[in-house]
Amino acid sequence: MKFDVLNIGVALSLGLILVGAPDASEAATPRRAHAKPERRQIWRDNEWYADCKQGETCSATIVAAVRAAADSVSPQATWNSGRKEFTKASVYEMAKTMPRGAKAAVCYHGDFGFSHPDLVWQSSIIKFRCSTGDDFTYTCFYMGGPNDFWTYNDGGYVNLALRYTADCHFDEKADLHCK
Repeated sequence: MKFDVLNIGVALSLGLILVGAPDASEAATPRRAHAKPERRQIWRDNEWYADCKQGETCSATIVAAVRAAADSVSPQATWNSGRKEFTKASVYEMAKTMPRGAKAAVCYHGDFGFSHPDLVWQSSIIKFRCSTGDDFTYTCFYMGGPNDFWTYNDGGYVNLALRYTADCHFDEKADLHCK
């Protein structure tokens, strides 16, 4: 199993990924709010890449952490063990360069919310496609306090990894609370 990271900015500059900027014909046609931009991507099996929304940039810090994490995943890792290794390694690498004021580094696959979304920094979308064709999307970010991070799906290292300071605690509902 091979894990690769591709910085979306580099990919865009090389023309590897098209994020679907509207051309003149699309500009006249209003898009529905939930419309997904078109994208052309040649996928390789078991590939990680950073995927930022159109007009946004991925956090260079998080992309570097994800690249280091992906490089640390065992080539013999199974699908679930590879995801577990990746989430743990990602937040470990993110925590090494936690910005001033941050209380936690988090990567999560699932629905979530915050009590204070303005205290979340450098949020980046990281996608993984395995050889079965399944995609998993992780949102990785730094969180400041006071803040609460609420999860609405399964936890476990397959879906959630976090590192946090003594100002935070993790509860039985897989939610993180920071002072």
